[in-house]
Amino acid sequence: MMDHVRYLADDALAGRGVATDGERCAADYIAKAFETLGLTPSGDGGSFFQSFDVRTGSEISSPGALTISSGAVRGNPWDLSAREWRPYGFSGSKNVKGALVYAGEGLARPGRDGAEALPTMEGRVVVVEARTLGVQSGDLYADPHFKGSVAQGRGAAALLLLDDEAPLPDPEREDRTFLRIPVVSVTGAAAARLREAARSGGLAVMSTETRPILSQARNVVALLPGWDPGRADEVVVVGAHYDHLGMGGASSLAPGQVAIHNGADDNASGTAALIEVARTLVEATTPARPVLFIAFSGEERGLLGSRHYVREPTVSLDDAVAMLNIDMVGRLRENQLTAFGVATAPGWKGILQAANASLDEPFTLTLAPDGYGPSDHSSFHRVGIPVLHFFTNRHSEYHRPEDDVETINGPGLKRVVDLVGIVTAEVAGPGSSSTAAPQLSPAEAGPSSPWESGGRGPRPDPPAR
Repeated sequence: MMDHVRYLADDALAGRGVATDGERCAADYIAKAFETLGLTPSGDGGSFFQSFDVRTGSEISSPGALTISSGAVRGNPWDLSAREWRPYGFSGSKNVKGALVYAGEGLARPGRDGAEALPTMEGRVVVVEARTLGVQSGDLYADPHFKGSVAQGRGAAALLLLDDEAPLPDPEREDRTFLRIPVVSVTGAAAARLREAARSGGLAVMSTETRPILSQARNVVALLPGWDPGRADEVVVVGAHYDHLGMGGASSLAPGQVAIHNGADDNASGTAALIEVARTLVEATTPARPVLFIAFSGEERGLLGSRHYVREPTVSLDDAVAMLNIDMVGRLRENQLTAFGVATAPGWKGILQAANASLDEPFTLTLAPDGYGPSDHSSFHRVGIPVLHFFTNRHSEYHRPEDDVETINGPGLKRVVDLVGIVTAEVAGPGSSSTAAPQLSPAEAGPSSPWESGGRGPRPDPPAR
């Protein structure tokens, strides 16, 4: 099991960023492990892979134009050259004409001494400083996407960020969510001139056009058939995401640091557990119900792989019984394990408690009700499937380059595999017809998950027991 973690979290895979060579290498490794176990390939066209498109960057699809008229009279218009301005990769595509307004840093930061109220932005072309005093470059308040979101929320027609010295942004690797309004960077002498034009009430006429660069990511899908033909459609899904943050980027908690984020716990640990749970079931008596094993990509980009699978399943989910998700299970401390989603089916609590009691060393188990959260089980709960998410809790290395193999608790990970294997076998049903497989009636799904719109926040702390 630790060999799986070492392979997936090796520097050679460069952090398994979505749709990168490292991600493809990881997918090939997982598929080979499934093949070695004798599982049935259940992806596209009889393969182990289900492909889907993800946005891995942006491109400026037309040169665009930016013309400024200075002063209240708004005379003497002047055009900015391509060396002086450029849209960010998340910029909206639009033709805009509007009055300029200068808004300082573009933020009303809470608790800041002397912070001035922001001017009215509704319908205006807002001009702000790209730099924010008192914060580092990777801080949220220095993030141009955040400033663009603030301006958009306040009704601005466009946002122009001034940085007299910085190079213009490179849209090629931009993967943040597109905004509806144009957001552009202005540099050099043009920034100083635009600052004065905004202060004097000038006018801007501009056009921007950006479009996404799409690349292919892959889920890895394999099936262990059940013995009971009457339950052939009652699939039990066991999943774990295998992608991580690559070299860092917007989701890294080491802002501004370009370094390999190996994600040993997040989620090489869960992927290793997925493979070993599959091994446990293959080596045991064949279950009554089929068990579908899915290694998802794109989780770190907003549950993209699991959302795609739920929309376009390669094995039908119409009569799916349950989805068990294994995410960040490599850092067991003080014997604490959390299972989220217990309220998504009335039977979960009893199954979990019985499985835990059967272990040689039971966990101190926290049972949390919510079936939504920043991991792939949320995609399945949204369509009414009972879910569980196994989790050994956050740590200081989360989403940082320090999440490496040396931090993994191997014996603890093995114990998680034992528990998930027992729960999966119980839900999938016995190896004979003498006892009926348990029925899990799904609880009513709640409102749409906040993580479905793309991006994800920090993982929650576990609830109090």
